[in-house]
Order: sequence, then C-alpha cells, then structure tokens
Amino acid sequence: MDFIQRIFTDFSEIHGDRAFGDDLAMACGMARFHGEEVMAIGTSKGGEPRRRTPQLRHAQSGGLP
Repeated sequence: MDFIQRIFTDFSEIHGDRAFGDDLAMACGMARFHGEEVMAIGTSKGGEPRRRTPQLRHAQSGGLP
C-alpha cells in the first residue's frame, strides 16, 4: 500500500465483491494519476491473488486505464 500513496492522489480503497468477499492479497481502489481517474490494482505482501478480480473486469469494461 505504500507505493499507492506515493504514486496516486485521492486513493479510495474498495473491498471484496458479492461472490467471494475480500481478498487480503489484493489492494484495489479508485485514484487519480496526474489528474486522470484510474483504478489502481496491486498485490499486498504475503499473499497471492485468488483470481482475476471483479474490480479488474469492471475497470476494463468501463475503459479505465
């Protein structure tokens, strides 16, 4: 999470989904990068992501970088 706060502004973390709950290995949220709205998705130390997250699918379908 340290890198997110160094790179992005206005980061708002989102958690879980309706089907599987929260994956502690993933850090996801909406943020701004040089003034542009983006979805920041990364892994947290100590775990591997379980699957491709619904947040990533949503970001890709919504045209977010």
